[in-house]
Amino acid sequence: MTPENESVYEGDTISTLKAMKQQELRYACKDYCILHASDKNSKTLREDRKLMVKWCYNVLDFFNLHRETGAIAMAYVDRYLQTPFGPEYLQDTDKYQLLCITSLYLAIKVHESPTLTPGAFVEIGRGHYSADQIVALESKILEGLQWRVNPPTALSFVRHLLDLVPSMAHDDGIKATAYMLARAQTERAIGEQGLMTVAPSKIAFVAVRNALEALGYSDFPLYDACQHFYSKPFLYQEAHDLRPILYTAINWEIAKMDLVPNEQRTSNNGNNNNQPAPNKASRETFLENTTPRSVASSSLMAGSF
Repeated sequence: MTPENESVYEGDTISTLKAMKQQELRYACKDYCILHASDKNSKTLREDRKLMVKWCYNVLDFFNLHRETGAIAMAYVDRYLQTPFGPEYLQDTDKYQLLCITSLYLAIKVHESPTLTPGAFVEIGRGHYSADQIVALESKILEGLQWRVNPPTALSFVRHLLDLVPSMAHDDGIKATAYMLARAQTERAIGEQGLMTVAPSKIAFVAVRNALEALGYSDFPLYDACQHFYSKPFLYQEAHDLRPILYTAINWEIAKMDLVPNEQRTSNNGNNNNQPAPNKASRETFLENTTPRSVASSSLMAGSF
């Protein structure tokens, strides 16, 4: 690519990011605990969220679906909880769990092909919820979200931000590794209740910044390009405060990469397409060990993750 073409490409990427940030505003999440003056124990809510996020990823991995769909599902959960319908699901752990399950079902239905049926989720949940409950709540979620079901994810921002780093444009291997490290951080952020109000674009910037540092690359081109659409207070203060929270995910990802053979690592889009389709035995094992009822009764899931 010539310098002229690189300049045009960077300009297109910046324009895309600006448009995504405008779209992001329509999907912004408020702190629903404050909004509804929730008296639910914050520690319990944090633990419930972590368990359900892990459960979502287990389901997506098992069915070889994109892990990014989990981020979309939890975006549905967070935005629904800030609506007038939210307190009912915020105060009741069992209903919160049903909301997460139904949101994942809806996210898969909208963004994946093939999709999973409500019956599949009944089976996964070992009958704890019925298909009618899932379908009924799906309609309520769509109404509460005003049918806005295409939120920009942190990972979608990551893909474009990496295009702004010249060293990434000329080395697909390094870019793939940076993407993997950034993705791990975005997934960590989804499980953190305290980060639910942080915009995906901000999570993405910090994740890419951390990934560049871990790989020994300069972040100057990223900062330079991002001044077009990030505020200086964010770039030089808020981003700095977020970095250590997300950086721990890099250590876990690197440890995992060292333990897993190259041929078994996941592809760049975050799903396990190189894995065989689940057979009956593995399906039974999955259903036995991955029931979401762990949120209501943690003993059922002891040691499952």
